[in-house]
Amino acid sequence: MKKIIIFLTLAIITMLHATDLNDYINKANCDQIIDKQVFTICYDYQMKGAKYVAYTLDGSLVNKTNIKKRTSFYTEKNLPNKYRSHNKDYTHSGYDRGHLVPVPFIFSKYGQEKSPNLYVLNF
Repeated sequence: MKKIIIFLTLAIITMLHATDLNDYINKANCDQIIDKQVFTICYDYQMKGAKYVAYTLDGSLVNKTNIKKRTSFYTEKNLPNKYRSHNKDYTHSGYDRGHLVPVPFIFSKYGQEKSPNLYVLNF
């Protein structure tokens, strides 16, 4: 819990001073940068999760899609195996596998064919 509080505090301080996307997502700040074309992830190996996720939000597309079928979450194959999150990491942890990128927005903007990229445990 202490690590999470420190991590969140550092993230907030970083956000207050950043003026450009490159202030967040860069080689000095990210263990790995993953470009999913629709969004970009700054990945933290120690936390086994995204530090930052960047995407362009078009307000006119928000809340336009009703998703009936949900895909299962999967493990990101572009990450070294020891740094990947797995379903068992979430069991009884108090955390869920929620999205850092809103699925309905992405579906409405890019189509449901992009959906497999959005159900990643690590993001």
